[in-house]
Amino acid sequence: INAEYMGNLSMSDWISWLWRLFDGANKVRRIFWLAVATTAGATAGATIAVLWMRSRDRGTGKQVKRLTPDGERAAPFRHAGVIELLPDKFDLYTQLHDRTWDEVCQRMYDRNMRNFVVYYHKGLGLLFSHFEYIGDNADTYKADMAALASDPLIRYWWSFCEPCQKPLQWSGPPPSAGGVGAAPGDSWWSPLTCLTHTGAWPVQWSSALHDPDFVCQNPSGKSCSYAEPPTTSALVSSAKKS
Repeated sequence: INAEYMGNLSMSDWISWLWRLFDGANKVRRIFWLAVATTAGATAGATIAVLWMRSRDRGTGKQVKRLTPDGERAAPFRHAGVIELLPDKFDLYTQLHDRTWDEVCQRMYDRNMRNFVVYYHKGLGLLFSHFEYIGDNADTYKADMAALASDPLIRYWWSFCEPCQKPLQWSGPPPSAGGVGAAPGDSWWSPLTCLTHTGAWPVQWSSALHDPDFVCQNPSGKSCSYAEPPTTSALVSSAKKS
């Protein structure tokens, strides 16, 4: 095949040439060229899909702006806390958190909170929380947390969570009622100190509000939503009922 000749072919000449190639070739040759065309098409399609997905992620996944002295994108600020889960409130707490309300997730996302998780130790009856903050600094963190604490929907959400919990150190009204703790050191979630981090931190996050691989923990398979919250009776502890 003469490359110069092929390069000068018009579209109609190309079509005619390909037709003669397939029409005049034997069966084996036709299968070979069909396989080549199919592979090339699949490769091109996969490449386009990957580039599109990467472009989409760059457009929606927020990154940390700060850089390390070496020029790498900096790690997020990490925050963790601990609180007691009342023994008879595991069912309600998991009903709330097996699928945290979309409205709550969105407000946390808008205030630069990412990767919020809660772990439970059954033997100790303790909840451990952790999240990453991707705002600029301590001032933006304080402002974002204050905005969440004053948000009516967040306070409404907390009004269901708080009856499940027993803070290690707290006095005064709960956060859902505007409480901030009446004594020095009061914190609804007692803060934990990070002792080590081995690196390889995330610098970009998904815009999805829920992890599709999360395994629900409610014993009865129950969940709730902002439109259909738990019943009022579920908020009363068994000790108070008796």
